[in-house]
Amino acid sequence: SPKPVLAIASLQVQSSYQAVPLGAACVASALRSDRAIADRVSVRLVDFSLENPKLSGLSARDAGRATARDLASLYAADSGATVGVSLAGFSVYVWNRAILEAAAIELRKLVPNIVTFAGGPEITANVSSRDTAPFDYLVRGEGESATRALVRAILGNEPVPSEVASGSRVPDEDCAALNSPWLDGILDETEAVREFKGALWELARGCPYNCAYCYESKGSKKVRSFPADRLEKELDRFVSTGTERVFVLDPTYNASRD
Repeated sequence: SPKPVLAIASLQVQSSYQAVPLGAACVASALRSDRAIADRVSVRLVDFSLENPKLSGLSARDAGRATARDLASLYAADSGATVGVSLAGFSVYVWNRAILEAAAIELRKLVPNIVTFAGGPEITANVSSRDTAPFDYLVRGEGESATRALVRAILGNEPVPSEVASGSRVPDEDCAALNSPWLDGILDETEAVREFKGALWELARGCPYNCAYCYESKGSKKVRSFPADRLEKELDRFVSTGTERVFVLDPTYNASRD
């Protein structure tokens, strides 16, 4: 029988070559690469756009309900699953926060046994007591390892990681240990990649400066680079798949003279 779904949901502000759900894809890629998780659930990256006719012009509450209905359809076949719990993750930004909060509330009504978690820049930078209402768990900071540990704990009916349980910021990732969502193909079916031939490309994470107005200054003051062999393979993939626009996301592109 098919494995139950673990959806990682992202909601873009527009439909374009720039609207690549890279953050959500990085988390989904980390989950898929973990055999203990992949053997038990089917990790799905589900990408929505505010320009979709289903959502365009709706209030945040109604757009959230519509999003939840689409997500709930993925869980319809899970009723006889042996896992015993359904999971959904949300990638939260300032432009989609209200909608995804409404979606999480509605999804719990449609899928009563759902366990929800959320991460992303808005959760990391702006957490308040009300965040605990729509989501069961919050992952603050770079989410690959922490989300993998959280999902493993939920599936194994074990205590969740202490950083997640307490709402603390999780440690920064070792870029060399991360899977590439470009090389494993998880982004291939997103609209930004399939229709608009766009790519967002991470060469490094972190920033050495401490500018008060900038989100990147809220983490550690250290630049961490991705391995050169990974970057070469990703660039080769962009060329071979006909990618037309590549945006480099480094917070400080010229941090290193090399």
